[in-house]
Amino acid sequence: MVVLLAMAFELPIVSTCVYGIPEIVVDRQEALLVEPGDARAMASAMFSAISDPVESRLRAQRALSKLYRLFDCSRLNDHHVRLAAKVSSEGPRSSLMAT
Repeated sequence: MVVLLAMAFELPIVSTCVYGIPEIVVDRQEALLVEPGDARAMASAMFSAISDPVESRLRAQRALSKLYRLFDCSRLNDHHVRLAAKVSSEGPRSSLMAT
């Protein structure tokens, strides 16, 4: 959730590669990702983000652009409408019906 908020506020992202974060942002393109528990790598990534504000801003802009693509309301709405139509046309599934 914090990564999504950072993307929305167009902030540089420095994070560990845990949970679904690597599926949300691409290392070195939209964020700086390091392995969990690697304090040196985290410090180095943080220093890199601070010492190169132009590249940090570019990564943040790419992350915001990706956020808009992934979570565009009209696109998500269309997807949900198609999904609902598919589910309603298939009718109840036997595995979901009470026995």
